[in-house]
Amino acid sequence: YWLSGLVMVLAGTLAGATRIITRAPFTVQRTLDIAQRYQLSVISFPPSQAWAIVNDSTTVTADAFRSLRLPLCGGSVVSAGLKRAFEKRFPGNVLEIAYGFSEVGYAVTTTREGFYRDGSVGFTRPGVEIKIVDENNCAVGIGRDGEILVRTKLVFLGYYGNQAATGEMLDGEGWLHTGDIGRFDEDGLLYVVDRKKDIIKYGNYQISPSDVEAVVQGIEGVAAVCVVGIPQENGNDLATALVVPSSETVGTEFILQEAAKKLPDYKQLRGGVHFVEKIPMTPSGKILRRLAKEVIMG
Repeated sequence: YWLSGLVMVLAGTLAGATRIITRAPFTVQRTLDIAQRYQLSVISFPPSQAWAIVNDSTTVTADAFRSLRLPLCGGSVVSAGLKRAFEKRFPGNVLEIAYGFSEVGYAVTTTREGFYRDGSVGFTRPGVEIKIVDENNCAVGIGRDGEILVRTKLVFLGYYGNQAATGEMLDGEGWLHTGDIGRFDEDGLLYVVDRKKDIIKYGNYQISPSDVEAVVQGIEGVAAVCVVGIPQENGNDLATALVVPSSETVGTEFILQEAAKKLPDYKQLRGGVHFVEKIPMTPSGKILRRLAKEVIMG
């Protein structure tokens, strides 16, 4: 179960739209076939699928989504690079970004056409409260990173049969502790840095995997990437990349050199690069970092 499937069904029903449902797994070709056969006007996908479509130079053409009016992307961090690449590949389409949770039931922020800043997930939606807190659960100021807390009138009742997990997620004042790290800017735009538990710690620095992934994803010959921290005896995590190549010529040294040009020293891929045929993902297209780490560690 995940949020986007339910929301799209309900929204389509309320709008009197035709909802296209398939039991077949995602492929670029299948998505194109469905888009062209049914003249899709709205599509929702996670970043991994959006990147797969953008990077496919053999079957995807600029007019592949000519009927599309609203492409939506969410489910995990949507990089500015992906938004720009999608809009360049499919002129006339503005990739809108949504940020939400199954526990809330809908997106709590969305971008607005014509107003976007790199890395943001948009503005807080009506009826939603969001605050950023530090380790002591105290609210922090504008521009400072902290855990994202959300409160709405539609927060879930709890995890079935698991009061402990419910207590960790939902406090007595109705705030949902998302486990995501983020910040607000001076105009009220929210930026999601990464999952709290996925942050890579190296030296006195904290590294967001999505920051490194955005750089590696932009390297020629990289079809997909997942970055995780591999723990060391000295307490450091080494940033390590799991890469699906789109070219047989791309190699470890090339990726390391290209990444080094755009990343500060503490974000370097000190754990190296591992090539795989596919990145471990959930059925909804979210990266399973735990399994990715297991693949790397053998």
